[in-house]
Amino acid sequence: MKNKDFVKISVEEAFEILSENQDFRDYIDDHGMIFVDGCFVKADEKFIEKMSDGLHLTNYAKKHMADCAVNIRKNSFIEYSARLILNYLKSFLRICMRALKISLSALFVMGIIVALLGLISFAYNYIGHTAISAVIA
Repeated sequence: MKNKDFVKISVEEAFEILSENQDFRDYIDDHGMIFVDGCFVKADEKFIEKMSDGLHLTNYAKKHMADCAVNIRKNSFIEYSARLILNYLKSFLRICMRALKISLSALFVMGIIVALLGLISFAYNYIGHTAISAVIA
């Protein structure tokens, strides 16, 4: 893995990852890692140096990130189940329209179905999950 593949994260993002993921927290604790210069790195003098403004990565660490740091990547996942439900409801609406031949009760049923379609369409357009996963080098 190349050093340029490592992306620095903010302190806020690091806190969010640690607070939401017990497995990741355990990994960091078990491997004696700390957050320095936007990365979780091994707490070792070879990789971290103390300067007047705090802790920083050593030049060696910057050139050998794969040896000392966790590579964190952001992945986006989209939930496609809403699209599948929407397609089934559209098919169901077509069947209802043909079977009921547009009577007054059919208009009521279609109104409910149209409302459901609108709700599912709204959900489909706004469903999306962002998951942060750690790829451990």
